[in-house]
Amino acid sequence: MESRLWPNIFARVTPGDPNTLRAEPSLTAASIGTIPGEGVMAVLEGPTCADNMAWWRVQYMGQIGWTSEGQGSTYWLEPMATATF
Repeated sequence: MESRLWPNIFARVTPGDPNTLRAEPSLTAASIGTIPGEGVMAVLEGPTCADNMAWWRVQYMGQIGWTSEGQGSTYWLEPMATATF
């Protein structure tokens, strides 16, 4: 999977299911929250590869954690058009 994100931009969860926000970039890391479909987050750093996924450290509603961009050919996150911070 080619990443479509980079640090210092805003991204959103694609419409539909929420993304899990985790304490570390791993499927086995503690879940610390969720980001709903169409939820917008700030991308802080990444990607880090683990569990065959690209993980991004993000901030959503004041909470900082890691979420996956997608798996295989399915993307769960997408960049917001020209939105940077």
